[in-house]
Amino acid sequence: MRISARRRVAFLVAIAVAAALAGGCSAGRPESEPAGDGSGTELDSFGLIEAAVAAGRIDYSTSILYKVYAAYEPTSLPEEYRSEEPLRRAASLVSEVERNWNRLSEDDRSEIAAYIDPPADPDEQGTGLDDVTPDRLEHERNRLD
Repeated sequence: MRISARRRVAFLVAIAVAAALAGGCSAGRPESEPAGDGSGTELDSFGLIEAAVAAGRIDYSTSILYKVYAAYEPTSLPEEYRSEEPLRRAASLVSEVERNWNRLSEDDRSEIAAYIDPPADPDEQGTGLDDVTPDRLEHERNRLD
């Protein structure tokens, strides 16, 4: 029995549609958002914040401030971004803040500086990397854990 090419294509399309409906389509979803992995796990606060950025509900600067709140003072985080899930990527927050300091608004920088030391101004202290030592990095990681 030979199946025509048209029927074969229709069959494959039907299978693809059924799979998308059964497992949820992940097209367009950021890779860092685990909600569509089928495991039913809840997002941590970082995931909720990143989903809000992707949806255009908050800007990048606000997302960094909210991540700092999530890591250092969860009670300051707006309720909609609080999660019972433990933070899985908190150790990288300090380096993200330092790398993107100039992308943050003045108000957000002022608030974040209460929790994380702002990066040194390269004009004032050479490269600004003089104080990045293994001990300092370990200290910052321990503060987040």
